[in-house]
Amino acid sequence: MEKTKKRTSLQRYRLKKALDILANKEGRGTELISLYIPPGRQISEVVSMLRQEYGTASNIKSTTTRKNVQDAIVKVMQRLKLFKQVPETGLVIFCGALPQNGPGSEKIETYVIIPPEPIQIYLYRCDSRFHTEHLQEFLKERESYGILVMEASSA
Repeated sequence: MEKTKKRTSLQRYRLKKALDILANKEGRGTELISLYIPPGRQISEVVSMLRQEYGTASNIKSTTTRKNVQDAIVKVMQRLKLFKQVPETGLVIFCGALPQNGPGSEKIETYVIIPPEPIQIYLYRCDSRFHTEHLQEFLKERESYGILVMEASSA
């Protein structure tokens, strides 16, 4: 029991640190991808959806935004190929072109998180930030303790 509690405590700490880092990252335009895959979803189905999104991204007018979104989609598909199936708690991938030293210095960064508990949501979102709010739910305390104090002298 104690070992399991330490492991989950360590997982929660690592998740909190990763989410703090991701929450502070901002991209230019809608170049950051947040992808939540629940357990049971086929990876081939997700890759097929990403191929379709790659084609849709070709309609983006800004050439740099189009290139960055398409590059991020390719990186996510490459990362998904490393998995034979979605882990039993699901899979979350954050990827996108993040500015390093101002405009034109973007670098594609990819973050893969296996949640500590099963996720229920399937989400694909392109935005100027990573959508971490669904993982933030796992950091909330679920156990609560109460203390009841009774004084017998005035009863």
